[in-house]
Amino acid sequence: FTMTNGDSVATTSDDWNAVVQSQLESLDDTDAYASVWSEVLESFRSSSSDGVFWGGRGRGGRGLARRTYQPRNIVVDDVDLQYVGVPPKQLLQSALLKLLPGKVYTLIGFNGCGKSTLLRRIHAGKIPGFPPHISCCYIPQEVVFPDLERTSQEYVLETLEDFQKKSSKAMHAQIEQLEEQIDQLNCNEENDNAGDNDAKMEELCLEISTLEEEMDAADGAQVIEQVQEALECFGIGQSLWNTPLQQLSDGQRKKIVLSSCLLCPYDLLLLDEPTNYLDIPGLLQLRQLLLSHHDNGNNAMKTVLMISHDVDLMNDVGTDVIHFTNQTLDYYSGATYRDFLGYRNQKILHHLREQNAFDKKRQHMQNTIVNLKKQPPPKRRGGAKKKSKQIASRKKKLEGFEKDFESKHDSKTSLVKEVSRAGPMHATVEGKKKMSHHELCKATSVIPIPDKAVQFVFPNTPCTFGEPLIMAMDVGFRYSYEKPFLFDCVDICIDEATTCCILGDNGTGKSTLLKLLAKEQLQPTEGTIYHASSAKVATFDQQFADQLLVVQESLTPLTLLAQYHPHKKESELRAVLTDFGLDPQQCQATVRFLSGGERMRLCLANIMLENPDVLCLDEPTSHLDVTSVEALIYGLNRWNGSLVLTSHDVNLIRSLNPQQCVVIEDKHVKVIKGGIDSYVKSFLSK
Repeated sequence: FTMTNGDSVATTSDDWNAVVQSQLESLDDTDAYASVWSEVLESFRSSSSDGVFWGGRGRGGRGLARRTYQPRNIVVDDVDLQYVGVPPKQLLQSALLKLLPGKVYTLIGFNGCGKSTLLRRIHAGKIPGFPPHISCCYIPQEVVFPDLERTSQEYVLETLEDFQKKSSKAMHAQIEQLEEQIDQLNCNEENDNAGDNDAKMEELCLEISTLEEEMDAADGAQVIEQVQEALECFGIGQSLWNTPLQQLSDGQRKKIVLSSCLLCPYDLLLLDEPTNYLDIPGLLQLRQLLLSHHDNGNNAMKTVLMISHDVDLMNDVGTDVIHFTNQTLDYYSGATYRDFLGYRNQKILHHLREQNAFDKKRQHMQNTIVNLKKQPPPKRRGGAKKKSKQIASRKKKLEGFEKDFESKHDSKTSLVKEVSRAGPMHATVEGKKKMSHHELCKATSVIPIPDKAVQFVFPNTPCTFGEPLIMAMDVGFRYSYEKPFLFDCVDICIDEATTCCILGDNGTGKSTLLKLLAKEQLQPTEGTIYHASSAKVATFDQQFADQLLVVQESLTPLTLLAQYHPHKKESELRAVLTDFGLDPQQCQATVRFLSGGERMRLCLANIMLENPDVLCLDEPTSHLDVTSVEALIYGLNRWNGSLVLTSHDVNLIRSLNPQQCVVIEDKHVKVIKGGIDSYVKSFLSK
């Protein structure tokens, strides 16, 4: 009811429904980017030839459809995790690991905090107290192929065989628990519910037989057919089934690895940066796979724990967020990454209010002590002694007040460090008093300047050429005369202080074109590539970052840069490492023990010491966390040089707002009008 001039007016349910509907529509307007993916995904589903997707029986995903009576809740208390490196690092201390079925968890945290280490320990079964009957399928961030001469079909078959061997222990544990339940039913068969016990026993026996069938080796021809369907599902066509892995691109190899998880009857799917190197069709298939885990279908009993820097993916498919911070795991149930940012900002704002009230009261207590000191002592006998006691009492009270506040807001759990150095936490008490509620909210809603721990500071270049820095004219390329052209008749112009993004499906030659533009190791088969006189071009690719894993054991980031730049002083090398988010402790750590994101920062620091005018980046966000990606965007947007990049990180490309986007399609380069969102929408018609 609503009141109007003292009279009550009844409001019908239709009116309330209209209000709720209008509110929902207003919320939809604020999420236009997510709607792009939802429209394309719906079109992707409807365009399937047979209308059947992975995860059901008969489609190679028999294990995905299996439902057991065993609890799928994963709850492990007092998890301690230590990284045995040089020096060793405590990652988790007395943390709670809680994973529930039907959930897609997104694990977020700074680079080097231990996210990938946690996934590796779970997969290796080295978490004490982890349920033994839970079978895990793990897709690592960096896949090491033991033999690149093997074909994609052979790799998936071997991966499936290895998983079946490792999961046999978990299946035996499940069968034992089912048999224990049958024994309990046999003991209670004299009860009144004998009929119900018979039905339960029949279901348990059927479940045991299903598990035993899955443990037996399947028919070879049927397995090969399922492998081929899985590869086809991720866009690896028949022409690539017998192609050696060495001849495939990084994106195609990633799709092959992901296709193997379609065949494994897992209970827990562990994904470490699954979007690395994937093109738009691969991202759509990955979304379809993850969405099936929290739909009311065959995968309702499966759990996904995912590490990703793709903001759109986390907002679209994630059901819960786990924040890996301060040697513990914080859980945000039913929250996407967008919701997590809101909750975190609310915590920061609450802490700011408490800090503001504390500063105000402490300032008042300090002023009281100062005023008390200025007052003359009473003339009566013992007045000076009484005054000193009052001052000492006030100081003791102030010290106790400060100690209580510090214990309540311990430095380990404090959120102050998440606020920008330019924010209100570093303002004076008088300045905070003048801040309105809106100003406090605005100061904590978005961190304008990245913290030094995640920053990317690109030194500006004195680029005054007055002409295009790179011009590709009628360029064509193929690796040998026996092979067809990857692309032909390519014309690209890179001007000063501009950004160009190269898009395209996996295997179309994006990385190759980037190397050609940089004149690094490759020369065009046809056409010419012109560089402006004295223009410096630097290239970043993941191959160099991965090579750092096999360097000398004693090599540190500081000594590595000293080898590449012997003319630079140690202070200059330390300064550039700090500019790219590597603190003094990380500078002295062994390179082999750095995380993927830390190695990426080291590579960027190395190439930026040459002060390039053009920076060519090949999948720069592959190993970065979400906060580091935002810091990278902040740094690149403030750099005055020219940028050429290949990426399918929609959030990155959208934020950089490149002047030109081109796509390699049908062996030609085409200009995309409308930016990255227009390119994603183009898959609606495909």
